[in-house]
Amino acid sequence: MATNEILSYPLPPDHQQAVAWTGLAGCADSLALASAINKENRLFVIVTPDNHTALRIEHELAFFLDGSQPILHFPDWETLPYDVFSPLPEIVSERLKTLAVLPQTKRGALVVSVNTLMHRLAPREHVLANSFSIKLGDAFNLELNRLKLESVGYQCVSQVYQHAEFAVRGAIVDIFPMGSKAPFRIELFDEEIESIRTFDPETQRSLDKIDQVQLFPAREFPVTDESIKHFRQTFRECFPNASLSNSLYQDVSKAIMPGGIEYYLPLFVEQTATLFDYLPAASVLVLPETFNNLAEAFNFEADERYQQRKYNTERPLLEPTQLFLSADALKQKTADFAQVTINHQIVETGDCLTLPDLAINAKLEQPAQKLQDFLKSFDGKLLFVAESAGRREGLIDKLRSFKITVKPVDGWQAFLAADSSPCITVAPMDHGLWLRPDRNQWPALALITENLLSGEKAQQRRRRRQSAARELDNIISNLNELSIGSPVVHQEHGVGRYLGLQTLAIGGIPAGFLTLNTPTATSFMCRCRRCI
Repeated sequence: MATNEILSYPLPPDHQQAVAWTGLAGCADSLALASAINKENRLFVIVTPDNHTALRIEHELAFFLDGSQPILHFPDWETLPYDVFSPLPEIVSERLKTLAVLPQTKRGALVVSVNTLMHRLAPREHVLANSFSIKLGDAFNLELNRLKLESVGYQCVSQVYQHAEFAVRGAIVDIFPMGSKAPFRIELFDEEIESIRTFDPETQRSLDKIDQVQLFPAREFPVTDESIKHFRQTFRECFPNASLSNSLYQDVSKAIMPGGIEYYLPLFVEQTATLFDYLPAASVLVLPETFNNLAEAFNFEADERYQQRKYNTERPLLEPTQLFLSADALKQKTADFAQVTINHQIVETGDCLTLPDLAINAKLEQPAQKLQDFLKSFDGKLLFVAESAGRREGLIDKLRSFKITVKPVDGWQAFLAADSSPCITVAPMDHGLWLRPDRNQWPALALITENLLSGEKAQQRRRRRQSAARELDNIISNLNELSIGSPVVHQEHGVGRYLGLQTLAIGGIPAGFLTLNTPTATSFMCRCRRCI
């Protein structure tokens, strides 16, 4: 039984046609999309109501597709319209990588939120013409490549730490390309590339050998002498009353890009583009049922912020229509593509059901009574999903204490192929699934996540690292759930067993320590934030 045989919904046969999918509860929308993506030789552009939903869909598609198809994400800047600070380099990096590969991506999925879809972008030529690769054995002229990197916005520094930086030390060039998760160290022999390695920006130690580096421009808009000249001219045309001693105008004239310069992107280019200009013509747009309302709400928010800030003479603003698509313009753009509209309202006769309350409540005499009753009445295949390998082991122990035995599997396809049930796997998923049996294809299927068992709401996952305070809260929460012998994961020492807490006096001051037993240390005490 394959994913594309489960939860199959009709698709628009051609562009400018639309169909509606209804009755998709939990993560059933992602499963239905995975089924369509596996069958169709088209790119599915999945437009979500917000960034949280975009991240949820991305994780769920990765789980159901299991690497069989590419999944791209075009992230939001995570700034509000007209903010005076710029998006994180990591976000710009991922956006540029997605824009560079989109024209060649003929199938798979692209996930984007409604708000992000409405932003105007630089033309395709900027991203495609300023993207290039460096390969092992290629000729590499230091001076020419230095000028080339600076022309696409890279900054020459003494030591590379973040995206869009490079450093030259004799015959060694360190560079952190946009679109890459790690920086690279290029070693030259005369003018030939002898080796390329990744390296750790914190320790500066070289790591793995690779054969090729793909480079993308440092910004989403050109920062060349020509583009700066164009900015100066259009700035004077758009803001005739602004002083030429304006700090924004002066900074850009000196090739210094101040915070929030992204909201002046149209001044750097002859004509703006949109994400639609990067999409293959055969793409299928997957839209939420509230698509038009969400677009109008974003237009209202952008206009409101413009009205509040437009009187600042030191930072004159472009009108919202110059930066964003209007709701009507967005509707016209989407009309050129085949469309699928997803409505999550449950239909009595549909394939999906809503999972009941399955929370395990330790305060009750029979904490897992609801879960046990569901398992007795459920006639089909069931999969539990844990957040991490360590939490999977903890969940196995917890279920075993309620006389529920589960078999670990590697993923969705392994679960479908397994003869036994229930099973358990690891995936960053919060929403469950319950499918009715199909007479010809599949039995009843259920997917129960760790959040459903703990009774917690779906957590707001973030791409960026959580704050130390939030990490500490999670550690304390996890410690309350631990019992002696529970499996834990230490970032440096790996999987081990929790042996309890001990209090030791350090410098005459008592402090609490975790006692762990791991393969690399028979018994050691830890007080760091790397225990989960």
